[in-house]
Amino acid sequence: MDKKALSAISISAFAMIGLVFVLWKIHADNHEFWITLLITGGGAASGWLVGFLASPVHNEREKFEIYAKLIASGVSVYLIARLEPTLGKIFNDGALLTNELYGIRFIAYFI
Repeated sequence: MDKKALSAISISAFAMIGLVFVLWKIHADNHEFWITLLITGGGAASGWLVGFLASPVHNEREKFEIYAKLIASGVSVYLIARLEPTLGKIFNDGALLTNELYGIRFIAYFI
């Protein structure tokens, strides 16, 4: 196996182990740890999938730049449209800002 790939895998594994430990300490004796862990795993899996699908093969670099711009603009518009109800809840009544568990889950998903 390539040294770069092995080091990337080991750094990712240590980061995930550290993240799971931090989440476990934050939740203490709370049964919602498993839900947060599931959200974190979903974020890791979707990040891997996006990275895998977004990586061009050597002979596709020129075409990939055009497709990447089109896909990025479409995805950003879709995400803004899907996030609008959630953002409305956050900024209108602050219901999601008062519970720190939602913030922890949001950060864990994107790490």
